[in-house]
Amino acid sequence: MKRKTIFISALVLVFVLALFAFTACNNAESQEGVNLVTNGDFSNFTSENKFEGWTTSSSSVAFARVQRSDSESNDNVLKLENKSAGYSYLKQSVKVEVNKIYKVTVDIRIDSDISNKQGAYVAFLENVDYKFVSRSQKTNGFVTSTFYVKPKNTDYLTIALCLGSNENNCKGTVYFDNVNVSRVGEVA
Repeated sequence: MKRKTIFISALVLVFVLALFAFTACNNAESQEGVNLVTNGDFSNFTSENKFEGWTTSSSSVAFARVQRSDSESNDNVLKLENKSAGYSYLKQSVKVEVNKIYKVTVDIRIDSDISNKQGAYVAFLENVDYKFVSRSQKTNGFVTSTFYVKPKNTDYLTIALCLGSNENNCKGTVYFDNVNVSRVGEVA
């Protein structure tokens, strides 16, 4: 009886370990064309004035959800406003696959020139020295910016929508909308 109990316990242990091993080795690929960003259209806003899926960082800024002025569908957008020299950003980490190509698109609107040449930009916090999209002059409505990345040594990217930086404070207002990070087969 004791042998049978030990045998069954060992069998259950092997089964559980095998289950964990197969789960950890799941190499399923993400699908092409699927947006990995949560709440990239800024439609979900909590009662605590936070955008669902996003984390904020700021020195002296107002984060707000406002309606997109060029839309008939009452779409919401992110508004970052620095009334005094400062910096701010909203960030979100997305799971990616190493050596796969990802297309990133962001709509940006600036109503008046920003006080710092760096201005509003999109970056990944894994390499903050590289700004993928940077704008400091007034735009004529929303402008869609597109770029591609191919992660070489990370399986997460933290996209940041920024206004100024810790080293380069600025004043101004920027609007972001339709943030999308999706895997593609090749650069278009």
